[in-house]
Amino acid sequence: MVSQFPRSEFLSVLPPGLFVLTAAFAAANVQSSQQTLWAFLSNFAVQIQNAPLLLLFLLLGSYLLGSVLRALPVNWVERLVPPFGVQFPYPTVIEDVLKTFLQNQSLTGHDVTSIPSINGQLPMHVFNFWKDVLCVSSPGAFEYYQTFETRVRLFAGLTWASSVGVLCAGVAAVRLETVSSPLALAIFLLSAMMLVAFGLNFRRVRRQEVRVLFMLYVATNHLVQSHERRYAKRHRNMKHFRGFHSVPKRKTFKSSEPSETSSSIT
Repeated sequence: MVSQFPRSEFLSVLPPGLFVLTAAFAAANVQSSQQTLWAFLSNFAVQIQNAPLLLLFLLLGSYLLGSVLRALPVNWVERLVPPFGVQFPYPTVIEDVLKTFLQNQSLTGHDVTSIPSINGQLPMHVFNFWKDVLCVSSPGAFEYYQTFETRVRLFAGLTWASSVGVLCAGVAAVRLETVSSPLALAIFLLSAMMLVAFGLNFRRVRRQEVRVLFMLYVATNHLVQSHERRYAKRHRNMKHFRGFHSVPKRKTFKSSEPSETSSSIT
């Protein structure tokens, strides 16, 4: 069943959903204040071994919860992590790439002056248009870009999942009426580490997504322009070749005056 999921679905949906489902199940079924996370996972693994059908429900529940997290707008994650503001799609990243191209035009071999300046603004419709152009003109390049987009969605999903994990740790502590529970502390520490690791690096991976999409868009335009120039040059050469080897037709002139022979007969 797992093989039927696309790679993007597996990476951006199942891991966050599995973490949320495990943390919620642990918080709801904690038995004592001395129970550890390892003991809970071992007991849970034995239950799955005795009833393999539980694995199917585990995957289905993880997929549903992960789909709910994925449905949340990715921009909300930027409001959740410092500096708590939406900057996507990062016009400064595009301007830095353009500046680098202009300074190293001889190395790129592409006339980037034909690309209009964004002037510090990049509407989302333009960003989505770049993706559409890439998808239509170069499916391979678009598939490469999707690896970065999938990583962004993975970071966003795990950021949400770690936030839910912190709440689950609080629920477990409230149910046990103690904050020193090994299970609650383990869930909290694991969730906090994930929140730091994925949440604080979310903007970095999203800037990489923007940079890769823009550079692929420029590279695609460069290839299209190169093909157009090559075709135009070939067309001019063919016209010159045909004009050079063509034999002009002889022109025939018809006299409007009657010939002397015909006039003498009459």
